[in-house]
Amino acid sequence: MVFEFGAWRYNAEKSEIQCEGTVRELEPLIEKLLNYFISNSNKIISRQELIDHVWQHAYVDDNSINRAISELRKQLKLPDSNHIYIKTHYRKGYSLTYVPVQVQASTSTNQAGTIQTNTIQANSTGATSDNVSNDNATNDNTINSIDEVTTSKDSLSQDTQYSKDQDQDTQSNPGSEKTNTAKFNIKAIAAAILLLVVFYFVYASYALSNSADDVASSQAAGNYDVHQDNSIERDIEINSLPASWLIGAESRPIVSPDGSMFSYLNKSDEGTKSFVGSLVGNTNTQLEYKNFDIYVISWQVESSNLIAYVRDSKASTCHIGLFDASAFPVVDFVKNLMPCPLNPFYKMELDKLGQNLYYSRKGDNATDLLLWDIEAQQSRMFLSSNDLYKGIRQFGISPDGQKMFYLKEEHTKPTNVYIYDFQSKESKKVFEFPKFTILKNVNWYTDSNSLIWPSDSGLTTLDLDTGLTTHLNITNGEPINNLSPINKTQALTVSRAESKSSISIYDMALNLIEDRKFQADGQSFFPRFFNDQLMFVSNRSGSYQYWLAGEELSQITTYDKEYSRIIYPPRIANDGSFYLLQAEYELYLVEADTGIKRKIEYKDEHFINSAAIGPDKRKIYTVISVNEKTQVWEYDLISNNIKMLVPANAIHMLNDPSGNVYYTTGTRLVGLTTSVDLEIEADINIYHSLMSLSNRYFYVYDRKNAQLVRTELTTGETSYIDMPQKIAGFAVNKDDTQIAITTATQTDTQINRTSWK
Repeated sequence: MVFEFGAWRYNAEKSEIQCEGTVRELEPLIEKLLNYFISNSNKIISRQELIDHVWQHAYVDDNSINRAISELRKQLKLPDSNHIYIKTHYRKGYSLTYVPVQVQASTSTNQAGTIQTNTIQANSTGATSDNVSNDNATNDNTINSIDEVTTSKDSLSQDTQYSKDQDQDTQSNPGSEKTNTAKFNIKAIAAAILLLVVFYFVYASYALSNSADDVASSQAAGNYDVHQDNSIERDIEINSLPASWLIGAESRPIVSPDGSMFSYLNKSDEGTKSFVGSLVGNTNTQLEYKNFDIYVISWQVESSNLIAYVRDSKASTCHIGLFDASAFPVVDFVKNLMPCPLNPFYKMELDKLGQNLYYSRKGDNATDLLLWDIEAQQSRMFLSSNDLYKGIRQFGISPDGQKMFYLKEEHTKPTNVYIYDFQSKESKKVFEFPKFTILKNVNWYTDSNSLIWPSDSGLTTLDLDTGLTTHLNITNGEPINNLSPINKTQALTVSRAESKSSISIYDMALNLIEDRKFQADGQSFFPRFFNDQLMFVSNRSGSYQYWLAGEELSQITTYDKEYSRIIYPPRIANDGSFYLLQAEYELYLVEADTGIKRKIEYKDEHFINSAAIGPDKRKIYTVISVNEKTQVWEYDLISNNIKMLVPANAIHMLNDPSGNVYYTTGTRLVGLTTSVDLEIEADINIYHSLMSLSNRYFYVYDRKNAQLVRTELTTGETSYIDMPQKIAGFAVNKDDTQIAITTATQTDTQINRTSWK
């Protein structure tokens, strides 16, 4: 939909507003706010109404609303105009000062006045004089803001009077009807030709003006246009030499801004430690401060400073600290910048001036980009994901410190690349992938104008000027797991670690009962108890399949390799008659005896987050992503009826052994077929494989403290089980006597200096 109000034209599909040569793309929250003002332009909107319909959750402080209103006003502000588009009504709320008019997407801004004039004529035909007056007044406001159109109430009244005069002449002199008609037709044709000529010159002038404005706007924004996927492929041979020589699994190499040093993590039997190495020598220095655990995060832009986790395990305190490597090989702790965020974050970077820390914080359903003001020691929203499922996880400040790239990810929709300009404080979408694409370890090239990331077959680069993606297929060597560019043809890389996962069964005192049946080369994971047997996923036969371990070990599915890549944890009916196969956008009901599959059909394609089978085996419950919310839906297998049960904030579906169905939010376990509603004393916004239900308890693995948090379903009482090692997944049987644990081991890895041509 396209709306015009005042001097602005708003395109909902492109999420942008336009006025002559100025184009501004709106952030999701600001666009949502504008949409609500447009939909309710005839009234004053209270702050509580904004909280209910824009923010859509209970707690929003006044500062958040003030900042959003201020940002919307800033986006609607024109350099040569003092007009306020959002008016404040004291103690009442806000209103939009122009009445928006919906127009066709293909209609140019020049035509807005004509469209609105036609609307007034149509409305005034059967309206009262008051209504006509109000409509005309509204139209005047809109027309006055468009220089090219000079239609006014006077010309409208003249046209109307001309039509009346013609009618009177025809009635008084019937014999002259044909003559008058011919004269009228000639005049109409002449007027049409004149209008076409005028329109041509107006359009040409407008196009020339817009062209010049677009060039100026493009130069101000960095010459970026939105590009669709345009890609080429070429094969490369790589040459890799070791950049470090420590024993253990080395990871996360990050090249310093001046290209002389790099930071990295090393995981060994002694734990995970942070190091700084030299790219011009063989020196390595461990980051140390008192007896704290140090985990390096990133380098400050155009600086030799590092930021890192500084954690005191004994005192249970954690901060983000600043280290100075300017006197390398000496690296000194400088100061703490902020407390560690309570929620997990994907990335964190310090700006060029050392004033703000940017970090992507994981929420219940999505990831927002936040800013920590170091001087004020407080956090605020920088870029909202607007509850997109996934959200903004990848971002990076350019090497020159002038801009930031960020990726918006949402299941079922194309992944978009945006550039935020720190000087203009404006964001612009510069690239759109053809579909939802998961990118990992995206980095700037040193030229501040290209991005690079590892892909399945090698490396991929994106030129932000042209939108050209280049897939560099490595013909020799191993696939790359993560990288950090040194220059256009060199990067520090880490090959993907070979891993092995296996399942062992213990009693609840963690005494080993059985592991022989589950040991094999490759992967075995996602255990689920079914009566006295264990169902799990394994690739021991060459592709990922469901297996069943009872008295004998047997493979129970024969999916092809492509399909078996996306197997999810088993969901089994309480009598074992069928189970669910989940594959992102598809869900199948499989008969256990025959293997016959039935697809669960939804009206539209949605990403399926998780699923469960109802206790009566008639209904399937799923968490799916709909309109930027994660909702619980019920599917009736008999009637094929589908209905939504929970409108937002659901994460996972779970079954207990009796077949009862539950779902989780970020903090609660809620029963769908029972009355359970419990606050859980652990982070449950985690992988499905790290949760399990028995008939009595809900178990969740606390990764930070390496323990199981056990919550009694009827009383809510919580107890804890310490685990001797970190685990990758688990399941508890129905009577809480056995636990199947998945553990994973990785081989040592090395950081290499990799070059290509």
